[in-house]
Amino acid sequence: MSALPEGSTHATSTSEGYSLPTSPLTPPSFAAAVAAASGTNSQTIAVDAGPTGGRISLLLDAYGAPDIVEIWQNGTRVAATGQAYAPGGGAVGPGAAVSNQHLLSFDYDPADGQTIEFRFNENVSVSGTAWKLSGAVLQDPADPPPARQTTVSTVIGTSAEFDPPLPSADPEQVGRALGVRPQGSSSTYTLDAGGQAGRMDMTFDAFGDADRVEIWQGGVRVAASGQAYAAGGGAVGPAAAVSGRQTISFDYDPAGGPLSFRFNEGGGTPESAWVVSSLSLNAANAPLPATAAGTSGRQEPGFGLIHYDFLANPRGDSHLRASSRDLTAAGLRLDALNWDTPETILATIDVAGKLAIQAATYFGERLAGFNRTGAQTGRMSDVVQTGVGNLVDADLAKEGARLQALQVQQRLAAQSLTIANAAPQWLLSLYRGSGG
Repeated sequence: MSALPEGSTHATSTSEGYSLPTSPLTPPSFAAAVAAASGTNSQTIAVDAGPTGGRISLLLDAYGAPDIVEIWQNGTRVAATGQAYAPGGGAVGPGAAVSNQHLLSFDYDPADGQTIEFRFNENVSVSGTAWKLSGAVLQDPADPPPARQTTVSTVIGTSAEFDPPLPSADPEQVGRALGVRPQGSSSTYTLDAGGQAGRMDMTFDAFGDADRVEIWQGGVRVAASGQAYAAGGGAVGPAAAVSGRQTISFDYDPAGGPLSFRFNEGGGTPESAWVVSSLSLNAANAPLPATAAGTSGRQEPGFGLIHYDFLANPRGDSHLRASSRDLTAAGLRLDALNWDTPETILATIDVAGKLAIQAATYFGERLAGFNRTGAQTGRMSDVVQTGVGNLVDADLAKEGARLQALQVQQRLAAQSLTIANAAPQWLLSLYRGSGG
């Protein structure tokens, strides 16, 4: 969902993970354990969790190769990878091998012993694995638990020449520089968000010119720009025009039916650009995302677009434009590839792939447009040739009839002249007869 100048590229990469909150109840021993707990294969770390009870959450990153982690307290397995959270510090089953990021939580009671053990790949024959303990926190049980969140990175590519160069340029400025208006400034999108209920968070960037967006479900306006979050899917007031990046949240209930996203309904500023950079479904009790004000545009060195305009009809009042696309390493954002951070490589390659697909789609659409124009021009040429042929045939028939008329007139004239010449001879023959 976006309204960008023609020739813009829009690629989005999504990653999901947990983020641990800070808590004043967290003992200093957790920080030391986190600093020491990273490595390969099997390891056990004992931690003094202190005299304060609460809910302990451990954030593990097992990377690609699977690992097994269990947390023990006084002879009881209170948490393990692949096992659900057991309220009240109840025992859980053996750990299962997991990959990537994983959260383990359990209710801690110091009366059961203050020493807890983090057991990594215990009694498991593994090799070549790597894992890291990313964090540990002790929270009040009344506080919301860490929730899985979605992080979306959006790359918008628009190209124009500025003289003098600007330190930052958003799509609206690029559109004005190119003399091209964004496409779809006033649009409506319908989305079936699936059967899972939760709170939906949308990041919306209106850039410099103000825009309005409203989200409707089942005939109810459940969210709108400039309106506060209404818990429980309650109705909100009409949208207000906003600029910059905004976060819009609402409670989604699949029983309410599909969602309708309405941008600048009834018309907006023709030169206004906007983009939805993220849309995620989170737990209803997850912390509301912070709103980051301001625009996200920036200017990067690269190739400016080269435009080619072609006549679309013989009158010359319509053109077809084909523009270049920057498919260099810089244009595909591959120059930012960092082999020292493997977790970002796939995201970077994914962005490059989407940019390449968008370029191929653009060229495919332009090729289809040229083919349609060529076919239409061919049909027009056939019609003109047929018309010219009909005119030529009509002229030949007319000239043939005229020639035949002239030939008849010529024969009649010759016959008349013959008759005229024969008349005196006939009269003389009469006189000859009478004289004899």
